[in-house]
Amino acid sequence: MTFVDSNVFVYAIDKNATAKQKKARCIVTDAFAARAAYRISSQVLAEFSSVALCKLGISTPLLLSLLSEMGKISHVAIDNALVSRAVEIQGIYGIQYYDAQIVAAAERLGCDRILTEDLSDGQLYCGIMAVNPFEA
Repeated sequence: MTFVDSNVFVYAIDKNATAKQKKARCIVTDAFAARAAYRISSQVLAEFSSVALCKLGISTPLLLSLLSEMGKISHVAIDNALVSRAVEIQGIYGIQYYDAQIVAAAERLGCDRILTEDLSDGQLYCGIMAVNPFEA
């Protein structure tokens, strides 16, 4: 199972991210087509929404359409237990809290890798491999 971080979804719609957009679009297209192999969290939905609206200026109808598609990918809501686990992970690895929350969500969902540029490429976090899909 592959967990997809919000930055992948953001790059897929960011017209200024030409170097990363093609790869991001391939990942997102695959995630929408092969939903059984991909996972996200409510954090990913929220972060994507914030960036799409505030920084990229996409329209509300377009964002709602994208969120509808993203919502079809299996995801986990952020609850007290997940927050507590993220705090533990943050303490273990010394990473930013919200990155630890991504790891905690991926762990709960049984993922074996996380596609993100926010964690160290090739590093294992709780047995989950961080993969930067934008590394050459």
